[in-house]
Amino acid sequence: MGRKATKAEQELRISQLLKMIANGVQRPEILEYGRTEWGLTRGAVDNLIRKAKDAIKQAVDEDRQDFVAKKLYQLEDILLKASKRENHSAMIGAIKTQIDLAQVIK
Repeated sequence: MGRKATKAEQELRISQLLKMIANGVQRPEILEYGRTEWGLTRGAVDNLIRKAKDAIKQAVDEDRQDFVAKKLYQLEDILLKASKRENHSAMIGAIKTQIDLAQVIK
């Protein structure tokens, strides 16, 4: 039985798997890579794949939050400009879009 990977080694492996997943490498190839390059079992590589996919999901969720916040801010600017011009239909459209984007009303 080999030694346990350090936290730094594990993070490096996850980083490598993230790149492989992003490049479309399929699970069987990743399993083979983990076996030949790191001497890991199928279960250990699957565990690293799961951690890599969790990291991807977390990054996407954070990006989504940033995107929504930015768009809500832009809509607020549109709303203020429409208000100054007394463009009520544009105001209503901006408000409806804000509600949809923020999922205030379901």
